Amino acid sequence: MSQKSYNRSDRVAQLVHHTIAEILVKHPEKKYFPSVTITEVKLSNDLSHAKVFFTTLDESLSKTIEKQLNHDAGFFRYLSAPQMNLRIVPQLLFIYDTTSVYGQKLSSLIDLAVTSDISKHKEDN
Repeated sequence: MSQKSYNRSDRVAQLVHHTIAEILVKHPEKKYFPSVTITEVKLSNDLSHAKVFFTTLDESLSKTIEKQLNHDAGFFRYLSAPQMNLRIVPQLLFIYDTTSVYGQKLSSLIDLAVTSDISKHKEDN
């Protein structure tokens, strides 16, 4: 008997990710939808709650968009229920994903250190 490479919560998380991303594309009447990208979905062990991580093109609007997405969580559950074909559709909690911001800051620090190192070596020569 072959064993599946990942567990049910991973498969359901992938399904939630795909379904929410599809809703964002299919419903442009919500003005913030085009600027939102779903980055990850984490499910509770009992599959009843999902943390949906997202990024947005305009970081300054992240808190506003997070608040609006959480306000519209019922809308997402309603539209996704028929597509997901699950006995229980998870409660959704949208969270702004700060990993890209952190990565950009880290990258700029590395660039600054490299530039500083290059200028020091030029002064020494």
